Amino acid sequence: MFRLTDGDIEPPVGPKAGWHAKQAGVVYTPAHVVSFMLDDLLPSDLKSIRICEPACGDGAFLAGCVQRICEKIKNSGPRPEYLDSLRWLTGFEIDDEAIKTCKARLTRISDRILGSAAPSVDWRIRRLDILNRHQWRRYANSFDYVVGNPPYVRIQHLEHGRRRRIASAGWRFMSGCADLYFLFFEAGLDLLRRDGQVAFITPNSWLKSAAGRVLRNNLSTNHSVCRIVDFEGHQVFPSVTTYTAITRIKKGGRCRTIDAAKAVVRRNTVIPDNGYRIDTASPMWTLTNSEQKKRFDRRLRRGVRLGDIATIKVGVQTLADRVFILTVLDSDDAVVKCTDGRVEMELEKDSVRRIYKASVMKNGVDPKNRVVVYPYDGAGQLLPFLRLRRKYPLAAAWLARNKHVLLSRDKGRIDERKWHGFGRHVGIRSGLGVKILTSGMNKRPNFQLCKDEEALFYSGYAVKPNRPMSLTDLLAELNSDSMYDFIRATGRSYQGGWWSYSKTFIQHFPVDRGVLRND
Repeated sequence: MFRLTDGDIEPPVGPKAGWHAKQAGVVYTPAHVVSFMLDDLLPSDLKSIRICEPACGDGAFLAGCVQRICEKIKNSGPRPEYLDSLRWLTGFEIDDEAIKTCKARLTRISDRILGSAAPSVDWRIRRLDILNRHQWRRYANSFDYVVGNPPYVRIQHLEHGRRRRIASAGWRFMSGCADLYFLFFEAGLDLLRRDGQVAFITPNSWLKSAAGRVLRNNLSTNHSVCRIVDFEGHQVFPSVTTYTAITRIKKGGRCRTIDAAKAVVRRNTVIPDNGYRIDTASPMWTLTNSEQKKRFDRRLRRGVRLGDIATIKVGVQTLADRVFILTVLDSDDAVVKCTDGRVEMELEKDSVRRIYKASVMKNGVDPKNRVVVYPYDGAGQLLPFLRLRRKYPLAAAWLARNKHVLLSRDKGRIDERKWHGFGRHVGIRSGLGVKILTSGMNKRPNFQLCKDEEALFYSGYAVKPNRPMSLTDLLAELNSDSMYDFIRATGRSYQGGWWSYSKTFIQHFPVDRGVLRND
């Protein structure tokens, strides 16, 4: 469990399930997950070992260690090597109340198991911020094992001053919009003695994300990743939606392949499905078994990467769809009558473009007739508002009516000179032309051919061939069982059987070379 003080965190702008709870430190690691991780990490004899739980909170992992060591003492007597392990248990925490709670918890466990024979232990729970290198430098190279549940907090959600201090501290594993748990991997390894091991349960996104590339490269080059247990879309923490994996690393060395497992939790028991491997030379760390690897290798030999034969574009991102994306009620040669679901308005026909919502399309058709207010010229350049008002007074009036909404986008960081434009400068022209659209999340492949060359799209991705090919055959390839198998092996899963079909994953799909011909 990890806890940040209120001053460390900027409050969330909107409702994000589980976000604030995790920062406030009220999400605890379930006992069966703690037990699974300690069973996998610690030696059976528990003799003279030094264990640390950084950001320990109430000490879930330390409690599991105390229970194991006290059971050894109960069965074998108070041998010095067990007492040494008990007294060297160390936790770091920045909240004074959590420190008191942790110490009391460890004492209760010791007293319950050993009774009057329980040794007097001055528990080594230190008030220390693991993100401040100066505070824990003297503990470097001190421990045999580091274990825990680091914070799942993006760096940009921290208070500005703390972000600046972290950015200037020389962390090796941090890149771009990294999460704090990246830094815990680095700190955990620094705290270890040579050949010591760290085990953390963290989000699994670092295995495949661009932000996790620096972390993956550092681990595979400088350390031995012993095992990764990926829960994929299975939820480990009750009441909080988090996609997690357990990673165990030995300090030092390097690794080419990693033993891996996919796991679920049933009846408070972690059940791993072993037999998977991760190739650390791959751009993303994907779990594949031997049969999957054979199938993909065969397909790669006779295929070509989708990203090599097509561009994959993201759709329009207005950051205010209610204002820009409207449903058509009626139209004539000059005016289109629209609604945002609450009010109706008339807009100049040339001030809007047809737009498709990729996530709801079926058989190449959007069930709603939608348009997007398009304050751009033919080259995709934003029209100055005064020029927009002269050219399209109805559209300009509608945008002006919603100016307060448009200025509040992106936490109020919208350029006031461009308040009437889309929130992101993507998809403004790149969505034009014949394209194959897909939602970013699907249960099965759901690629739709859109022949409307003048229409834009949103809520998904467009596959646009960059060389002559059969669009019919390409569409069949993208909707095939092979794509389904590929995404299930290499993609990112979500609860309810949903999978990511983002560019990150689909660009690597091996397409049969037979599509590279004209219709």
